[in-house]
Amino acid sequence: MKNAPLITSIEQCENFLKANKESGVKFEILSIRGKYEFIKQIKWSIRYACLNLSDKCLVLDYLKYFTGYSKSHLKRLMKKAVKGTLAYNPSKSRNKFAQKYFPVDIALLIKTDCWHQCLSGEATKRILVREYEKLHKTDYAAISKILRRQRLGIY
Repeated sequence: MKNAPLITSIEQCENFLKANKESGVKFEILSIRGKYEFIKQIKWSIRYACLNLSDKCLVLDYLKYFTGYSKSHLKRLMKKAVKGTLAYNPSKSRNKFAQKYFPVDIALLIKTDCWHQCLSGEATKRILVREYEKLHKTDYAAISKILRRQRLGIY
């Protein structure tokens, strides 16, 4: 990060944090790539791996000020930076479940539940199905397919 102040000593880090705590001004690096680059630069400029525990905490506070990340997240990122494996990968995909019900559907379920004074789950499901199939209200199409818990047949 070219615009963020790059520290080279623990004293600079401590002075910066004290001065900004008193002023109340808050800066934050917006891009993830910028945050990662800043973390790498700080790691090299201050020689993070050679610091003692209290100094490392001070550096993590400094990084937290600019990145907005939690200390635990910064510790993980610094561990990667020390190993040399910290890299931003925008194409990295995560496994996500497909969204089945949207906020509109959930709002409709809440509205229906309030109209009928919080009936049981089975009764509410039947109302939703009836609204869609018998009364042909297309708003209820997705939420009418809500599954009820299957009974195991064990008594």
